[in-house]
Amino acid sequence: MVYAIQIAVTVTVKHPRLLKITTTRRKTMKVLRTMTLSLPFLLVACHTLERYEWVGPTPLRGTGGLMKRENGIEIWVQGEPDRAYIPIKIVETMTSGTIGVETYLFSVLKKETISLSGDGFILLTKDARSGGTYIAASAATNSYGSIYGNTFSSRSTTTSSAIAVPIQYNTYQALIFRYKK
Repeated sequence: MVYAIQIAVTVTVKHPRLLKITTTRRKTMKVLRTMTLSLPFLLVACHTLERYEWVGPTPLRGTGGLMKRENGIEIWVQGEPDRAYIPIKIVETMTSGTIGVETYLFSVLKKETISLSGDGFILLTKDARSGGTYIAASAATNSYGSIYGNTFSSRSTTTSSAIAVPIQYNTYQALIFRYKK
């Protein structure tokens, strides 16, 4: 899916002598460049969050594995806690983007763990798949000319920019737990 964005800039000037002559096209070009460069970063900030009830035996006990602790929350990236724990919810979160995705999705999972009064989460699945490419391009032309006697002289400058960013969909599924007391 490709979206085309067109922006029109209108400037009203009461005192033309006070305004430096600038073409509307250049202003439009600057706005489009800013939007083109910022859109991939805006895409990372959106995510979905699905919650599922745990159905099964409780409490559970794992055999250990790889764990890191961030702000008091245990993040199990491989294996399970080697002490008794009670599953609270299974959470699945998805976002698109390529830069800083793991940090972002881990922060989403940590916030969900805190909101459910959990002690940590166990990462069950981590999936990344390609979803196409975001392509944006823009161009602007500035032309002027002059006549001197029988001679006509003109000059034209064209500026363009383009960007292609791969779209990647990242899905993390985690089990939020609390330790049995």
